[in-house]
Amino acid sequence: METFSLYLLSLAVVLVSFIFLGILSQRYNSNRSKVPPGTFGFPLIGETIQFLASGPEKFFHRRMEKYSGDIFTTSLFGEKVAVVCGAAGNKFLLYTANHQLTPWIPSATFKLLNWMDSAGQSYKQSLSGGRIFLNKEMLKPEILRQYITIMDSLARQHINTYWDPSQVVKVYPLSQKVVLNSNQFAWHHIQSCFERDQNTKAAILEYHCGKEKDCFGEQGKSRFGRIVSHPPGRERQFHVQLRDWCLYCEFNASQLRSSKCISYIVLMYLAELPHIYDMVYKDSLQYVKYMEIAESKAPEELLNLEDIKKMKYSWNVIYEALSLTPPSLVNFREAQTDVNFAGFTIPKGWKVLWSPFTTNKNPKYFHDPETFDPTRYEGDGPTACTFLPFSAGPRMCPGKEYSMFLILVYIYNVVRNFKLQKMIQDEKIQYRVSAVPANGLPIRLQPHNK
Repeated sequence: METFSLYLLSLAVVLVSFIFLGILSQRYNSNRSKVPPGTFGFPLIGETIQFLASGPEKFFHRRMEKYSGDIFTTSLFGEKVAVVCGAAGNKFLLYTANHQLTPWIPSATFKLLNWMDSAGQSYKQSLSGGRIFLNKEMLKPEILRQYITIMDSLARQHINTYWDPSQVVKVYPLSQKVVLNSNQFAWHHIQSCFERDQNTKAAILEYHCGKEKDCFGEQGKSRFGRIVSHPPGRERQFHVQLRDWCLYCEFNASQLRSSKCISYIVLMYLAELPHIYDMVYKDSLQYVKYMEIAESKAPEELLNLEDIKKMKYSWNVIYEALSLTPPSLVNFREAQTDVNFAGFTIPKGWKVLWSPFTTNKNPKYFHDPETFDPTRYEGDGPTACTFLPFSAGPRMCPGKEYSMFLILVYIYNVVRNFKLQKMIQDEKIQYRVSAVPANGLPIRLQPHNK
């Protein structure tokens, strides 16, 4: 009898367990059905290999066709990722859900910078403080105005030093060099501003203390409070790290984007498409659009902001180059709570990705998208939230104008001096952090006076 009772008890436990597991499974499947369609690929590595092998353009387009043109899931770099697509996805990520999604950067970045706190904690506050400082001291209009003449001077020195007429040069590494030289000057300006502006330092420290207090109460502001109260050496450490963070966030992106844009505008498009180059150069001879200033200024006279504003056609050429070959491949956010989009739920903790490849070259937004056509940016330009080379919304790249000025000045100096002949017509593009020409984009220079 005792054995039979024990048997019934065991059976009851098993039945209850199955019922309990069934309820959990039902809830799990119910929640899972709301997750965007897609696949996580292989364990640990996910679909990272496919992403790197095929390149971002093919990777995203294939999955948009297979799963959804609005949103799909994947796994990249060990993280579960929801990819939002199209103009609606861009608007959702950059505007609608901006307060629910925060910037996310791989932990390896923090190891590279030797950041004082664990990944994902201090950088979110420090990024905001760094942007405040940069906008105040480096990117305000009166400072940008000064940069233009300096950029022009540096570009002229660079071309006179490294660009040998009638020779073949690899313009991509040379473009990186001139960009780094310009950024180095700007960074020296940041350092000097940071050293002399005690009010800026105090404001940043106060900002960070307030942020941590909001998140963690009175004890939360202890980290930055200790920096304020401790000897100058400790405060100096924070300043150095904050400057490093600003350098990475703003100028690394600027360097990659500007260098890449310059290389491809000057080489792959102006050299590959003679009719576009001829239009730009003929404009310089006819005193119209962007290059007319080349003939109206004395040889030793440097560019200024008024000259830059005349370069309307050139701006459109750059925009089209950015659209056909985006400098930024992807951008990540992290969901701070469950987020709903297009009828699906992005779970808390997932990474949310947007990429210009989901809209650029899309015939839904751009007529004849494979054709290089700068006129598409005249008037009202493309549909809203379809062309975002520098992001948009509250987190738009604060270095947008700086980068565009640098590109315009560099193009001006190249085109006014040389004709361009592309040496490798079908040179492949390798996707790393940004798109990089496999052979450095060799170009034969032909001076105009020959």
